[in-house]
Amino acid sequence: LEFNRNLLTGTIPTEVGLLTELNFFTMYSNRFSGTIPTQFGLLTALNSLELDSNRLEGTIPIEITSLTKLSHTLGLSGNDLTGTLPTELGRLRELSNLLLHNNRFVGTIPTQFGFLTSIAYDLDLDSNQLSGTIPSELGKLTKMSHLHLESN
Repeated sequence: LEFNRNLLTGTIPTEVGLLTELNFFTMYSNRFSGTIPTQFGLLTALNSLELDSNRLEGTIPIEITSLTKLSHTLGLSGNDLTGTLPTELGRLRELSNLLLHNNRFVGTIPTQFGFLTSIAYDLDLDSNQLSGTIPSELGKLTKMSHLHLESN
């Protein structure tokens, strides 16, 4: 399901949870607002979830961490997401790209991100409000080509 680069507005309907056979859900570069529906956690066949460059707010729903078949991208960058980065994101061990830049996340980078050993392209956490040290566990991400931590 792709609705990229439009002027779509409103909230993402909770009925998205009924689309359980979807492999790709990409709605980046729109004007969606509100929170990320917890019902995304029901889409266990997803390979990619891309909601970048909208006007989404709130925290990352913990239910997203049940999407263990995500093998391409989890893209939530360019929104107004807040809170800490869930340690449970470390469960997404098949992920190739984790894009969380340009939000307002606070706190530290979870050591559990060291479990994301399939990251082959980007771990992008720049332009948030993260603090603390860079976990040594990120050294386990030997396939990763780009690590972005600037502007925190």
